[in-house]
Amino acid sequence: MNSKAMAPLAAAILFAFGSAAAGECEMNGEAPTMPDPATATDEDVSATIGEIKAFQAALGAYRECLDGVTENKELEKEERQAALEAFNASVDAETAMVEDWQAFQAARKEVQG
Repeated sequence: MNSKAMAPLAAAILFAFGSAAAGECEMNGEAPTMPDPATATDEDVSATIGEIKAFQAALGAYRECLDGVTENKELEKEERQAALEAFNASVDAETAMVEDWQAFQAARKEVQG
């Protein structure tokens, strides 16, 4: 499955498990859409980099919360497992975004010659 197809799937899993894992763990934000490599300006690239960094920061905060859930032995095993699965889905979402960014960069380099 290519990263463009994986990103929505990972995001859906991320939000589904995120809400089931623990009410206090919320993922704020979503992976940015890459600009068109044929028409992207330097400003578009810069803005996308900013969106990527913001998404990664949101993922970091979300994962910290999920870690707290998975490490809390007072919670039911199913809730801890759901938090672990949400954590893994967030890694998949981040990986898909990075793959999209790399594909964008390669395509832009090719367009620019």
